[in-house]
Amino acid sequence: MARFYCTYNSETSTSLNLSLRIELLQNACSKLAIPCFAMDQAKADFSSLPVLSNNDGLYNCSRGSYLLENALLNTEVRTFYRNFNFLSIKDDNGILQSELERNGVSCPRSVHCGTNDRGLLNKYQEQLNGFPLILKVYGHSGGVGVILIESFAALISTADHLKKQGVNFQLKEFIAAETVERATVLGDKVLYCISRKIPKQDFRTNYFEEEKQLITLDSEAEKLAVKASHACNYNFAGVDMIWDKKTQKWMVLEVNFPQNFAAHEIDFNTACSEHMLKWLFKPNKKSL
Repeated sequence: MARFYCTYNSETSTSLNLSLRIELLQNACSKLAIPCFAMDQAKADFSSLPVLSNNDGLYNCSRGSYLLENALLNTEVRTFYRNFNFLSIKDDNGILQSELERNGVSCPRSVHCGTNDRGLLNKYQEQLNGFPLILKVYGHSGGVGVILIESFAALISTADHLKKQGVNFQLKEFIAAETVERATVLGDKVLYCISRKIPKQDFRTNYFEEEKQLITLDSEAEKLAVKASHACNYNFAGVDMIWDKKTQKWMVLEVNFPQNFAAHEIDFNTACSEHMLKWLFKPNKKSL
C-alpha cells in the first residue's frame, strides 16, 4: 500500500506558507487515496522511525527538517531526488551554482566564496564585468540579502561589514531584466511558469508583492530549466530564469528546492501538489 511522508520543522523553518503546503499535500493525498503522514522534526521520535519502502514517497517540504528527511531516506523510497547521494549539494546555493556551471547551464558569472581582500575583490569585479554587480548573502529568500553594488567603495565596505559579522556571501554578474521567470520543473518537463515583474524602483522581485502571471516558455527556455533542475539532482524544483538582452540568451539565476508551490496553487490553480504525487507514485517508477 502506498504511503506519503512529508517532513517539516515547526520550530526552525523559515519557509513561507508551510501550513498551507502541508494542507495541500494532504488534500491531494486524500483525493488520490494515499495515506499521508506529516512528520515534524521538532516532535519526531527518532528511536522508532518508520522504514520506508518502494511503495512509499518522501518529500521534505520546507527548510529546517533535513535531519529527519535524511533519517528516513534510503535507496528504496520514492523521492524527487535523481540520485541517492544528494547531501554534498544540499541547501548550499554556492555549490548548487557550481553544479550548474559544471553541467554547462547558462548562468550569470559568479564568485561563490566572498571575501574582503581588496586585491581579490578588484580581480572579481573585473571578472564579473564590473559595476554594478550583485552581492548575495546565503540563507535568505524573497530578495532579502541580495544587494546591488555600484562602486568599489561600496563593495569593500559591504564586504568588510559582512565578514566582521561572520556572514557568507557570493558575488554575481548583474543582468538587467524586466521580469524574472520561475519555471516549475517536474520530471522531464516544465509543469508551469510564472513571470514576476521587476518594479521600477528595485532590481529584485518578490512573489507576494509584485505583478505576476502565468506564461508559456519557448522550447529553449524549457530545456534549460529542466537541465538546471537535473544538474542540481532534482526532479521537482523551481528554476529562476531571466532573458539577457545583451547576449539574447536565457540565464538561470538559481534552483529552488523545496519551493513555495502552495502560493502558485492558490493564485493560479496549478494543482501542483496533485501533479507531484501522481508523478511520485507513477507505476514502475524506479527508486534511487
